[in-house]
Amino acid sequence: MAPLPLREILREKCENRDGGGGPLPAGAALPFARFIASLRDADWLDPSRASAYLRILAVVQVAGAIGLLLCAQNMLDPRGEPIGTDFVSFWTAARMALSGAAASVYNPAAHKAAEQALFGGAPGWYAFFYPPVYLLFVLPLGLLPYYGALAAWLAATGAAYALAIRKFSGGAVACCRSWPFQPFS
Repeated sequence: MAPLPLREILREKCENRDGGGGPLPAGAALPFARFIASLRDADWLDPSRASAYLRILAVVQVAGAIGLLLCAQNMLDPRGEPIGTDFVSFWTAARMALSGAAASVYNPAAHKAAEQALFGGAPGWYAFFYPPVYLLFVLPLGLLPYYGALAAWLAATGAAYALAIRKFSGGAVACCRSWPFQPFS
């Protein structure tokens, strides 16, 4: 048995409801059904329109990132959280390891104190729950100032994301077209 079209399912649900009010007037659910069908079928979404939407998303994301950086004071966003939020954990751990206190990365009190010292006491605590070998990956970030390290981190993880998208899509999706969907953290 073939599945019922959405219009028929909605009509059936509306006619068979038992709320005491009787069936809905004929055609009451059809505009909604048409809307759902247009989203499902996406006849309106051709490759040029999809590319245009992705370019718009990229511009909006870059503008939002610039706005966030312009509103930041002492590496903190308007909410009082560090720019890059949980990246603070990686950068602080790298700084601690470079200063000879690698074991202290796993001491919650020491790690929190180091984060607060680096950010003027403002942020909460972003724990470092990663295995010790992970410190080798983030250690170079501790050599850079915070914004430089954050930019390097976002570039590296963004490149890995784009490579994964390209690999899993069989090369059908250009890396730059998938970029706007990477969250700016």
